[in-house]
Amino acid sequence: MSPEQKKLKLNDLRQTLTNERQVDPNILTFHEKVDSIIDEQEVLRGKHLQYLKEAAQLLTQEGELISTLQDADEGDGDNIDEYVRQMERIVARNLEIYSDMQQHLSRFKGLLKEEEEAHQKVRSTFYY
Repeated sequence: MSPEQKKLKLNDLRQTLTNERQVDPNILTFHEKVDSIIDEQEVLRGKHLQYLKEAAQLLTQEGELISTLQDADEGDGDNIDEYVRQMERIVARNLEIYSDMQQHLSRFKGLLKEEEEAHQKVRSTFYY
């Protein structure tokens, strides 16, 4: 279900419940937070898998660079220059990957916190 379809469905639910009887808005907010978590979880999982594949490729490239450097003559400055250039590129990409993953994790943690707060508000409205 697309984000637009989910929003329409939630709006329909809100309208239906509001027309039938008074509904605690915290319940709908809680459901919106849960939907956001589900969506973000899929994004996070997809990014993680994508980055794992790319990190594996980068690791393979690093291994190839080490092999090339070890096989080269020690006096060959061109090989060490190429090694440094390629390693800078690999390290920079790894940093980009981990930085982006950290941002996704921070966002996900924020959504979890919002969901927990919404859950507490809903729990406080029900008495058993």
